[in-house]
Amino acid sequence: VRREGRLGTLAALVAAFGLVAGSWFSWRLGYYGQLLPNTFYVKVGATGDQLLRGLVYVGQCVQVVWPLIVVPLAALWLPVEAGLSVGALLLLLHTLYVVAVGGDVFWGYRFYAAYLPIGALAAASVIRHLPVGPRLRVACAGLALVVNLWWMATSSQLNIDTGVSRDGIEVGRWLAEHAPPDAVLATNIAGSIPYASGLRTIDTLGLNDRHIAHRRVETMGQGRPGHEKGDGAYVLDRAPDYVLFASSRGARLPKFLGDQELYDSDEFHRLYDLHAYDIRDGLRVWIWVRRAEAGGRGLDATPVFILRDPRRETSEGQPGARPLPRRGSALPAPEPRPEPPTD
Repeated sequence: VRREGRLGTLAALVAAFGLVAGSWFSWRLGYYGQLLPNTFYVKVGATGDQLLRGLVYVGQCVQVVWPLIVVPLAALWLPVEAGLSVGALLLLLHTLYVVAVGGDVFWGYRFYAAYLPIGALAAASVIRHLPVGPRLRVACAGLALVVNLWWMATSSQLNIDTGVSRDGIEVGRWLAEHAPPDAVLATNIAGSIPYASGLRTIDTLGLNDRHIAHRRVETMGQGRPGHEKGDGAYVLDRAPDYVLFASSRGARLPKFLGDQELYDSDEFHRLYDLHAYDIRDGLRVWIWVRRAEAGGRGLDATPVFILRDPRRETSEGQPGARPLPRRGSALPAPEPRPEPPTD
């Protein structure tokens, strides 16, 4: 009777999960036309390099968060407890999944955040089984807490601010002030910049773009997760008014696959010039702006200077740099190079 009761409970749990998950996946398939999120197709391939990257990610995670796992790991030498055994099995399966998908790109090792409560339960179990009195157990718990708080406050790898989002908000707000509201932007930073600018945006890394996400890239696993795909020809065909290479501040040179394909395109350099804008002291943004004769809307701001096809021209140490005397005036032709002396 007891066995039948357990089987009935298990069947009810499986049925409830199947109903919720089945409804969710059915809605997702009907709405998006695919079972998995777009970000999965951007970040996950099927290469040996990806597995290696996943192993490296797990190894780095252990090196960084070891203060959080030392005490919970001691639970492996304790008498088996059903709850912790299930938690350990889930953690093992999840680690295999993390390796299979190639790890993550962001600091903080968020793929393991859901297992912090299980780690806390395991640590409590270890302290409970210590062969000491209640006061020493409380002291051990307090010591473990202090060590973890100290580690969280001082770890150089968990307190990193690259400024990408902060700069993206500033650049986005500046674009909102100086770009037509119906302009189209293409950028790798498809979070903070579109949010602050309100502009229609092409995500050149493909996290929000189905075409780029489903592009096949043979080198998956050799780069950073979520930063390996792009399609320069596709972006160029959509004729954005502005293109930002690399990160929030833009760049003169390409950084990612889509950037590189655009930069190598003669058509791109025929249609776009690279403008430099100082939107505040210490913050210069590099924006490839579509030329007016090519249908571009331009920006209501005066650039510091303009680069036209920096692959071919050089001036004063900056590729293709020619100062802009006043807004709307023609750029001066580059000075001819002197002939080398001959004997």
